[in-house]
Amino acid sequence: MLQSYINRFLIKLGIIRKDESFIVREEIRENATWSDLRQNRIKQIKDDLESGNINVDQEIIEQSGQTLLTQSIVIDRYEIFLLCLLYQANVNQQTYEGMRPIHLAASLGRLKMLQDLKLYGAELDAKDELGMTALDRAKLYNHSEIIEFLQQKQ
Repeated sequence: MLQSYINRFLIKLGIIRKDESFIVREEIRENATWSDLRQNRIKQIKDDLESGNINVDQEIIEQSGQTLLTQSIVIDRYEIFLLCLLYQANVNQQTYEGMRPIHLAASLGRLKMLQDLKLYGAELDAKDELGMTALDRAKLYNHSEIIEFLQQKQ
């Protein structure tokens, strides 16, 4: 019963589609850079950045505003995160949901990434579309080390 309800909900959202008598999962439209990031192909991403095949601030998941930097935070790929900073990623660029890298790092408990974002000029007091700062998000998810770090700057 619950699975049936979930399937109807996912069909309505367009995440899956009903095709005759079975459910087919729609694939997220992704590009090669997103695939390289997921598979932690650091050398490939570095080569693409050096050659200009990719721009560090380009969207890597269609219609989301997610960049290489934001997704490296989400899936916790620290080496690629550092590569983004090295290639001068915009540390204040927002996703379509109004999230900045600092909001993601604070929400997910990525203290080292948050510290590095601060070093590279991230606006720690910036608010997302819900009016929340990184500190608000850290409190929401009870990340005590991040709360302490963000309160030190005040």
